[in-house]
Amino acid sequence: MGLDAYLMAERREANVNVALDARPTEAVGHIQAKDGSYIPSNCAWPIDLVILEIQYWRKHWDLHELINQSYASPDEHNCNPMKVYLTPMHLREIAAKILDDLTGDADPRHRHHTDREDYAANFELAADWVEFDEWNRSVYYVGDY
Repeated sequence: MGLDAYLMAERREANVNVALDARPTEAVGHIQAKDGSYIPSNCAWPIDLVILEIQYWRKHWDLHELINQSYASPDEHNCNPMKVYLTPMHLREIAAKILDDLTGDADPRHRHHTDREDYAANFELAADWVEFDEWNRSVYYVGDY
């Protein structure tokens, strides 16, 4: 039990109108034959959506509450699991708050506070990644407790 949180990225394939054989694909490695054995497949499916995990946190309540209070919509606020899409501006604001430390009385021995430069850098990189192609890329926070 406890809070598991993720910063996730999504990228949709921009050229959905391109012929299927010209789009990136994921091979279906093996299929099960009628006798129960597995045989190689020559099938490949077009990729429409790629989801990437940027960062994982365990029990980082300060960050969760910051996103819940500042960036969650009324429909997302206090939901479990909570999924909040973040704009590049939001990502940069969160990075700045992480660097300033989310809580002044936090124990600096806790990993969330000793690794905050790395966490802030990931939020900054996520903002840059979205700005590279805003129509096909998005970043969101997921908190589940």
